[in-house]
Amino acid sequence: VAAQAWLDLTKPMGQRGELVPGGGNAWIWPQAAFDLHDGDELVVFSGGEGLTLAAPELQLASGRMTATTVQAAGAAFSSLLSREASRARLELLEAQRQLANSAAAKDIEFELVRLSEQSRVMTPHTA
Repeated sequence: VAAQAWLDLTKPMGQRGELVPGGGNAWIWPQAAFDLHDGDELVVFSGGEGLTLAAPELQLASGRMTATTVQAAGAAFSSLLSREASRARLELLEAQRQLANSAAAKDIEFELVRLSEQSRVMTPHTA
């Protein structure tokens, strides 16, 4: 009884959603969102070769939703958001590198170092 009560207490009350890149973007971060409720705001970074503004889609159990608005960062925050987007991309590349075979891992590590140096975001590979 106590174990079931604990599970009921700690279970997320909202929905879980998978984020799908939109508009030809190659990557998205985060890839999933948890405990979503109607009216929640969600900050998502996505991009292809460079940063692009394309609305991602959110796949919920009840259906698929597209963002109603996509806002560009103001001039004061664009450099900070650009670094956060690079950090998100680097995190995804590191996850891919850890799962890849040795030959592919070397290529991904090269891309990690290149992007890290270009965006001035430190990683264990550039420290």
